[in-house]
Amino acid sequence: MAKQVGLIRLRGSVGDITYMDTKDGFRAQEKSRLSGDRIFTDKAFRRTRENCAEFGNAATSGKTFRDAFNDFLFNAKDRNLVTRTVKTLMVVLHSDLTERRGSRTVAAGDLSLLNGFEFNQLAVLTTMLFAPYDFTIDRASGTSSVTIHPLIPENTIVPPTGATHFQFMIGVSAIDFVKGTFTTEKQTGEILPINEIETGEIILSASIAANSTLPIFLVFGLCFHEQVNNFLYPLADGNFNPLSIVSVNLPK
Repeated sequence: MAKQVGLIRLRGSVGDITYMDTKDGFRAQEKSRLSGDRIFTDKAFRRTRENCAEFGNAATSGKTFRDAFNDFLFNAKDRNLVTRTVKTLMVVLHSDLTERRGSRTVAAGDLSLLNGFEFNQLAVLTTMLFAPYDFTIDRASGTSSVTIHPLIPENTIVPPTGATHFQFMIGVSAIDFVKGTFTTEKQTGEILPINEIETGEIILSASIAANSTLPIFLVFGLCFHEQVNNFLYPLADGNFNPLSIVSVNLPK
């Protein structure tokens, strides 16, 4: 790539030369003569085609995965969620041991690798909640639950500035990555004050169809609120709400 040394810095294209401003300064390079047809037909680009096909599958599966939990993501996601989802699903896709390179899919990979996935890296569940909890996925009945043991909110929850109350939330989803479809149910708990009073045991459950043959994902998180004049408002910035996949149940 040539370097522009003149007093006038150009941007854009002139004939077959493209001028651009890069991190290394102003540069000029000849336009590529590589055509799309060649990429899709030339044997030299077979690996490129394989990589594109697999990346496309991970991207499509990533959209299905995010859509399955869309009701939560309005208040619990970071700006890099799309990129991180695709990156993680590429790892899942590469665990597919049955298909050739270029034909591997997320659906045939090890979806248990999604266990522990954080939808919001700005608010990680394990750094904001220190209370013990248990979870179950009952494939036969279709019911999944999270049981939070009695806790003192002020000692076990790390709230963002301004938060006066908190609320637990769970969601369960059976996702078909082949068809791009899903069934999701959610439950939110009571809005509780962040104080020194111990709560009782809190049980949240949600149900989908019994005996599903699809992979089932259980998410668990927190939503924070602020009290103003006896009214409760969700914090305007959802960056503070954690949401994590706490269990993945795969069909046998």
